[in-house]
Amino acid sequence: HAVIGIGINVNMIHAPACINQHWTSINLELAKVVDRNVLLADLQVKIDSYLAAHFRYGFSGLRVDWESKSLWRGKSVVLTTGANATAGVLRGVDDSGGLLLEVDGEIRLFNGGEVSLRLGHDIRD
Repeated sequence: HAVIGIGINVNMIHAPACINQHWTSINLELAKVVDRNVLLADLQVKIDSYLAAHFRYGFSGLRVDWESKSLWRGKSVVLTTGANATAGVLRGVDDSGGLLLEVDGEIRLFNGGEVSLRLGHDIRD
């Protein structure tokens, strides 16, 4: 079993002071109020499709699609796992879905656990 958690700022216009990173919302990006129920239904259909493909082919069957949509590939990122932060350049994913991060000129593979990935310039103290 797996737990998939997705956080989406749908109609948020102002952020509370506790948010210490860049943010946006669908409302701000589209300049219109979005029906959360419609968004959830559409998202569920897409997730079901990807999960069915994953069940049938494994992640390797989705890798090319994932790689083609990765906006962070080649960008400086900070990967946080628990209390550890690792800075590097995102190079993609392997056939099992492990994150490939270039750290000090060496490609390292990261798997499992809770992972938070941020663009390097989005980290604030």
